[in-house]
Amino acid sequence: MKKLIIVLIFLFCYSLNSGDWRKVISFEDGWVNDLNCPDSNNCFALVQYTFYSRLYKSTNQGLTWDMIYQSDPYNEEKPFLFNAQIGVSPHPDYYFMVMTDRPIIKKSTDGGKTYRRIFLDTLDYQFNRIIYTMAMFDTNNGVAKSEDWFYVTKDGWETIEKISGLDTLSIYSPVFLNDSIVVMSASDNDDSTGVLFIKYNTKKNEWSYLFEFRREQVTNFAHIIYDIFFINDSIGFGCGYVKTGMNEQKYDLIYKTTDGGYNWKISLKQIVNPPFGVLDISFFDAKNGVAVGNWGKIWTTNDGGVTWLHNETPKDMTDGVTLKVAWSGQHPIIGTFDHGELFRYEGDFFDFTPDTTDTTDIEEYIKNIFGDIEVKAQFYHSQLYISINDPQFRKYKLQIFDIMGNAVKEFELSSGVGTLYVPYDISDLTSGAYLYMISCQGVVVKTGKIVSIRN
Repeated sequence: MKKLIIVLIFLFCYSLNSGDWRKVISFEDGWVNDLNCPDSNNCFALVQYTFYSRLYKSTNQGLTWDMIYQSDPYNEEKPFLFNAQIGVSPHPDYYFMVMTDRPIIKKSTDGGKTYRRIFLDTLDYQFNRIIYTMAMFDTNNGVAKSEDWFYVTKDGWETIEKISGLDTLSIYSPVFLNDSIVVMSASDNDDSTGVLFIKYNTKKNEWSYLFEFRREQVTNFAHIIYDIFFINDSIGFGCGYVKTGMNEQKYDLIYKTTDGGYNWKISLKQIVNPPFGVLDISFFDAKNGVAVGNWGKIWTTNDGGVTWLHNETPKDMTDGVTLKVAWSGQHPIIGTFDHGELFRYEGDFFDFTPDTTDTTDIEEYIKNIFGDIEVKAQFYHSQLYISINDPQFRKYKLQIFDIMGNAVKEFELSSGVGTLYVPYDISDLTSGAYLYMISCQGVVVKTGKIVSIRN
């Protein structure tokens, strides 16, 4: 028991170290409307100013940010991003921006440099058809929700299907589990049913109601789940709040599911100042996650939500009215709505060590960084044949080590789509056993042994 108490005290003290969060950029007087990382080295921040908007991008895991777009509200000839509230980038070349004033998505296919308007609906009753949430599985498959309609596309919003029957539900944070299954939290507009967890199959046009989040037994206050994040098709987290009954105070609330959303259990329920709940949540893998709320509230976990540690507000954070969080590689990044600041975590709290006793954990660890990649290797007649199926066309590195651990060869590898074996000549190696290692962005994705035999 003494050992356990010592560990808990150490973790609690560690969690108060605000210096682990470093401000990497200030967007002057802008505010961060959205923050997203489609992969480790492609992150964007959608920043709103009084009379214009900007899109910033980072390709080095949030260390530096470059402006790639600024709207021109005085040039009506071009679609501009003023009043863009949500951004989704399923591919570095594709951006889909949701506007706050019309039922319009603005689409870019050149890396966010130019956009064109796509009308999801007519402008009659336009305030009932303004899009307030959207999700994309890839550059083709997506969903969006207005007050009156649910919209589905299978070709990047070039054609649109309107689905009725959900006009009584407010949809929060839709997430694709695969190219046809979308899950989301939803509540009745009059709050008579509380918050539900529902699933939609875009191919079959089928809705399923999987779970109803609980209400407090004494007060009957509903547990409101604003944001959903799934690590894979089984493990997911949701965050929000439940009222305490004392003025406007709210519990911070985090739920976890391990069966794809059919059942959820409370992972965190605490009152921490400011008592307004948590609004955004993001995970790197099944162990490491961050949840944020208003006024600089940050929670972190490195054990899959078994314990959550409250972080002191970063010392350089001016006014974190509303926070957004995403993972840029192994570094969570946070954007603030007020004063437009971006913070990057640079401490050593998180645990990125994969469980080497279970290869599925390693595969999941790699998938969380790079998505669906497949690396194959074969050794034949003094040639190492390697195939890397990676839709992002990233560069990889091949290193070969002798039994003493010395690197004896190194190659740069290209990736592509599909299985295509490329030969690499290692015929000049002396006879003996060697280890090969294939890595990308410093992460090892495959290892193996080869034996060179020279006559």
